Amino acid sequence: EDDQLWCDCTIDLHDAVLTEIADFRGATFNRANFQDATFTNVAHFRRATFTNDASFQGATFTNAGFQGATFTHDADFGGATFTNANFERATFTHDADFGGATFTNVAHFRRATFTHDADFGGATFNRYAHFRGATFNRYADFGGATFNRYANFGGATFTHDANFQDATFTHDANFQDATFTHDA
Repeated sequence: EDDQLWCDCTIDLHDAVLTEIADFRGATFNRANFQDATFTNVAHFRRATFTNDASFQGATFTNAGFQGATFTHDADFGGATFTNANFERATFTHDADFGGATFTNVAHFRRATFTHDADFGGATFNRYAHFRGATFNRYADFGGATFNRYANFGGATFTHDANFQDATFTHDANFQDATFTHDA
């Protein structure tokens, strides 16, 4: 509502500890560096747009809301820790890296779209992993991922190779109506 737009700025909050609600709903970021940042309260990024690389590598989230967010360049969440994560209907138009991430409660990726590589290799989902209706248009890597409770890939579409090699499912896994058009 003022003259300064987020899209004109390079946001560098790496290593920051944000104890209050972080409300970035609808914001447009040019470059965003939240590497190793800690969000001890709610982090709202609903409908945010990242027009350049977005780094959340090693970040810690108590409650992360990225519903409808758009990442037009690489999105790096490698090694991040989420208590609750909501990426429902998020769009990743370049590489999305969640390799080694830990989701301790709920991870929502329902109807998310990954147009380039999606890396969830070695990720740990301790409770609920929802990928229902997600679309993976390039390589989807879940190799070595651990699903400790419920994994839902119902209705997901994999239009390129999908890797689940060495993935562990300790409870229910739903792939009903999932579509694989290449190697799985």
